[in-house]
Amino acid sequence: MITGSLPYGRGITSARRIEKLRYVSATALRGDVPAWMDAALEKAVHLDPEKRTDALSALTTDLRKPNTALMSARTRPLLENNPVLFWKLVSVTLLILCVVLAFKASR
Repeated sequence: MITGSLPYGRGITSARRIEKLRYVSATALRGDVPAWMDAALEKAVHLDPEKRTDALSALTTDLRKPNTALMSARTRPLLENNPVLFWKLVSVTLLILCVVLAFKASR
């Protein structure tokens, strides 16, 4: 309801595809969703029932105020958090490397 899309995308049809599913960050879909709220949502919809939020009251508490325990346990690589920024950085690095190599080859 917050992002207008499903947390794991469309097409959850078979049990063997469940292992391949990845959580689509609410922060990535909507920039105005705070990271702490996204962490609470991710825990609430986790694929493993044992890792989900165990009570509705805990979820509502996590959605009302930041839960530092969720934020400290959640560290994702840049590629997952912001793939566009990751590929921009890779592209700039490769461009710089190509310019340097072209300059050295011309000498």
